[in-house]
Order: sequence, then C-alpha cells, then structure tokens
Amino acid sequence: MENLEKERPDITLEKATIDDAEAYIALEKSLGETKTYATITEKDEAIEEINKNNIFFIKNEGEVVGHIAYEMKESGHAYISSLVITPKYQGRGLAKQALRQVLEKLKDIEKIDLITHPENIKALAIYKSFGFQMGDRIENYFGDGEPRIKLALIKK
Repeated sequence: MENLEKERPDITLEKATIDDAEAYIALEKSLGETKTYATITEKDEAIEEINKNNIFFIKNEGEVVGHIAYEMKESGHAYISSLVITPKYQGRGLAKQALRQVLEKLKDIEKIDLITHPENIKALAIYKSFGFQMGDRIENYFGDGEPRIKLALIKK
C-alpha cells in the first residue's frame, strides 16, 4: 500500500515587527470570516497584536503560509494566542511543525495555555497530540457569541 502521508517540507518562523502590520492583515483576511477564528483587519489592531505578542510568520519555502503567536504572562506562564495556516496550505502538517518549534522555544515554561473554538476539531487534535489537556468551556469568550475551550500544557 502506498504511503498516503505527504512529504512535509521544513518551515521557518520569522518574527513579525510593526513594519509587517499590512502583511499580517493580508494573512488574516486570507483566512476569511469563520465562527472558529476572529480575524484582525484593522491596522491599529494588528500593531497592538504585534506589540503585545511574539508573532511569527510561518514560512514554507519562503512563502508566508500562516502565523503563530504567544504572549508571556507571569513568570513560568505563556499563552498561545494564535496558530493559523492559510486554507491553501492546511492539511500538510505545517501547524504541527510550527507548534513544535514554539514549544521548543518555551521548553522551560511550566504552564502553556490557549483558547480555541470547540468546533475547531483539527486544532483540538493538534493540541491534544502535544499533551494539552482540555479545560473549561466558556460561553461568549471573545464577545462574539461563540464558545471557547481552554487547553493547558502543564509541565511538572
């Protein structure tokens, strides 16, 4: 039987700066509006996100295919605020590679948590595969009428 798993190219992560705000917005717009992810489409919001978080563009063979971001909370605690891959590149294992790289950057952090939509089955599967545990479901978490689920990776 033929191996159905595709060859996964290596990805690189490139830290976003304020100068990348327009590229960040273009990437967000390429995702479209869905109930599982709230896009950022205004420049001031993009700049605020870039200033607040460690945002990395996910590049596949030099092309931006998504982004991953995390924010350091208090000592020993990080919050993964986003992980997205453009629709054209989904299903190739790129999100897993990006998450693996960020978790390596955060290897000394005791608690890493995040929020995702309960219907985002692919994201839930990825996070669970890295050992994240499901936590509380919170209704209307971002004020958009949609529920979210907390997930946490706690290292002891």
